[in-house]
Amino acid sequence: MQKIDITSTALEKGLDIAKGFVEKLIYPSAEEMGLLLKDGIAKWRFSNQVKTLIKAQSICVKHGVNPQMISPKLLTPLLEYASLEDNEKLQDKWATLLANMVDSDQNVENHVFPYLLSQVSIQEFELLEKTLNIKIERVKSLNVELGEYLKEKDQTLTDLTRNIEVKQQEIETRKSNNINNPGSYKGYWELENELRELNSKKYSFERKQARLERAINEPELLTQIDLRDYEISNLIRLGVVKEIIRSYGYVDNQRVSVSRTHDYESEDYVSLDDLSVTIETDVIEYELTELGELFIKACQEKK
Repeated sequence: MQKIDITSTALEKGLDIAKGFVEKLIYPSAEEMGLLLKDGIAKWRFSNQVKTLIKAQSICVKHGVNPQMISPKLLTPLLEYASLEDNEKLQDKWATLLANMVDSDQNVENHVFPYLLSQVSIQEFELLEKTLNIKIERVKSLNVELGEYLKEKDQTLTDLTRNIEVKQQEIETRKSNNINNPGSYKGYWELENELRELNSKKYSFERKQARLERAINEPELLTQIDLRDYEISNLIRLGVVKEIIRSYGYVDNQRVSVSRTHDYESEDYVSLDDLSVTIETDVIEYELTELGELFIKACQEKK
């Protein structure tokens, strides 16, 4: 077996080679960072931890947060991970996550969030955040629509029910006056059509609340994905994104979802005789999971 040279000269030469290689890999230079020297690494990591703590304190002051004590089991890994972060935007996210964790109003005490943040790149994080923000705006709009619906629900249903009863009574009266052939009475079929339209309108109105509530709870699809396959695989591995397979129909080249509930259902009857209908199956899409939503929210400042 070849003897290993551990003389001081050999070690110094090896250190110079290693430092020269590391200088090609990182910025600032290994000499500036003191990399490969224990004290230098500790100083650099400690500096990042101090920055994180200062930013977190600033966020707490900004939002009037009175920091609560958190478990060392939460704080220690968070600061350890944050000490290795070299991306300025993600450094801000570490500070925000810490500020939210010490905010008693939010109660963000989840041991997995620091791990998740340590495992994503800035590109991956920004895609998740963009997707969540799209969902927030969509849900906000749907909640406004739901609120308006609930305001008018009782009165609208009362009016529709009354109109239906009046129309039914009118039809029954005409039937009794024309027992042998009620359909021959002038205007009879018009009344029947009006009754069907009223019943259809009432049915559609009654279903609207359930449809809006389903749409509000619908997961958000990732759109405009500019990540590589391995980055998507990483997000799936972490459980913040889920791969799903959907089917879509196309009516005269107009795409119609056959599985997503927040697409509005048509209230009109359409004849398919003159339409071109095609089906596209096994469409792979990606949606933000509940864990993904909670994770991104934990890394966002309070509104």
